[in-house]
Amino acid sequence: MSRLDLEAIFGGARLQEATAKEKFSSLHPSLRAPRRLRLKEIAVMTKSFRIDASQIKPLVSGYGYCYATDRIVVDGARVGFMYRERPDRERDSGWRFFSGDEDQKYVDNPNNIGIYDVNTIANYDSDVIPHLDAPYGSAFSRVAGVFQPQDIPNQPN
Repeated sequence: MSRLDLEAIFGGARLQEATAKEKFSSLHPSLRAPRRLRLKEIAVMTKSFRIDASQIKPLVSGYGYCYATDRIVVDGARVGFMYRERPDRERDSGWRFFSGDEDQKYVDNPNNIGIYDVNTIANYDSDVIPHLDAPYGSAFSRVAGVFQPQDIPNQPN
């Protein structure tokens, strides 16, 4: 992955590492928080994305970056679970996107998670767009094809 590719993914932000919060398991009960990822671990991966970068349209702007699993961007699965936490860095939107069928082993592998502009994920699944302005501490699960709010115990906004 070239430096230009990284700048496109990160929106020019200089990130040293990506962190997952300890509250992760309270959001998705079957999973623990993924281990800490370092930018160099993410940057060396070569992935075959479901949507070519030339096909990404400007659907939303100004949100910054997010974390998403390869089940969405490589395999083409729809977002099944999403939550928003307080950002780790300045350009971090706080959004974390999952298909909802990832197991703990999958989430723990840094090769299965990437950092993307929120607009990229909106191109993969436009159903997330109406929820992007939800406050920190929000979570949504897809139920019968529609995102429903999910309560998060002990999560500050």
